[in-house]
Amino acid sequence: MDIQDRVAEAMMKLTLIGSIVGLIAFIFVGAIPGLLYGGHMGLMMAGALIGAPVEATLFAKFIVGGGMLMGFFATLFLFLVSGAIGGTVVAIAGKPIIQSAIEHKSRH
Repeated sequence: MDIQDRVAEAMMKLTLIGSIVGLIAFIFVGAIPGLLYGGHMGLMMAGALIGAPVEATLFAKFIVGGGMLMGFFATLFLFLVSGAIGGTVVAIAGKPIIQSAIEHKSRH
């Protein structure tokens, strides 16, 4: 394994670390708002399809639940991709430092 492969592997690790940071941020910051906004979206869709005010029928509950799932996963993907982009930016900015550290380590 040459130096360029080691640098690329280190940069990939930073991207994965960024994704993990994004997941942790999602757990603490984004999960509940994603569910709430998704539920609101589902309620608006149910109101448009069935008519407002929305009664608590099984169809309306499925629409609202589907909206909550869509909001949850959309927020999850937003946080994961943002974290991965942040990790990649850090990796690109720190590439000279990573490369010099790997070269120094391979000489000794």
